[in-house]
Amino acid sequence: MIVGPPENLKHGANEAVFAFLSGKSAHSDIAGPLWYAVKDLPGAVAYCADRNNYGYVVVCANSLAFAFATGMGGVSLRLPVHVVDQVVAKGGETVPSIGPDWVYLPLFTSSGFERELTTLAKAAFEHSGPPSNNSFKPKPLRGSA
Repeated sequence: MIVGPPENLKHGANEAVFAFLSGKSAHSDIAGPLWYAVKDLPGAVAYCADRNNYGYVVVCANSLAFAFATGMGGVSLRLPVHVVDQVVAKGGETVPSIGPDWVYLPLFTSSGFERELTTLAKAAFEHSGPPSNNSFKPKPLRGSA
């Protein structure tokens, strides 16, 4: 039986994701590549609505959904806008009902997204959380000692 998400994921930006996924499933041929693409991302947690009956799969970091698998054709990722534009140019589709930074990637088509899925999932993961403490180091101003 497909069940709703755990309470700790029912908040803010995730509400649109879980509303979109309500009643949906994901074929293992689609969920599998997503699981593989996120397996080495530190702190990424996958939730499956019903693993025995092909429930949808959502991947979160810091309790914010950044990827999901649904249906039999592809996965969706929450990406920076400039990456969304690049993915759409290659055949991805925006998912405006969830938000402007969500894009659907058809897998196993001429677009070749399955070959890029690990890289794109990492971009989605990084987009889902605050920057690391070392991600911004200001340069000294000219003329300062």
